[in-house]
Amino acid sequence: MNQAEQILLAKEYMYQFHKNDYSGHDIAHIERVTSLAKYIAKQEHQGDFLTIVLSALLHDVIDDKLTDKHHALSELYQFFKKIKLDDSVQKNIIFIIKHLSYQNGRNNDVTLPIEGQIVRDADRLDAIGAIGIARTF
Repeated sequence: MNQAEQILLAKEYMYQFHKNDYSGHDIAHIERVTSLAKYIAKQEHQGDFLTIVLSALLHDVIDDKLTDKHHALSELYQFFKKIKLDDSVQKNIIFIIKHLSYQNGRNNDVTLPIEGQIVRDADRLDAIGAIGIARTF
């Protein structure tokens, strides 16, 4: 399976997960974060594109504010098998999305790989933008 197919299936996975989400961790948020992450990666000329895009698309699918984390993680691993994602890429994505969230500063001391730094920056930029201000209210 090529990268374009993997990304398309990940987008569909994300849409199914977030289709009824109105918490601010919705499809529009994921699309903005993904777009920002791609932009940052392009400007910085760094990171593995597939890891960045999949991490951005899937960064909230195991968030314990939205789902049962253990069940969601199991489903995510099954999805990775379905799209034939390399084990090292899987591990990198899981590490990134487990440690991406701000969580009152608890993840600030976790050193993310460059792909995770890019996605974290994109997520936080979205959080402090106009949409983030609106979500606060």
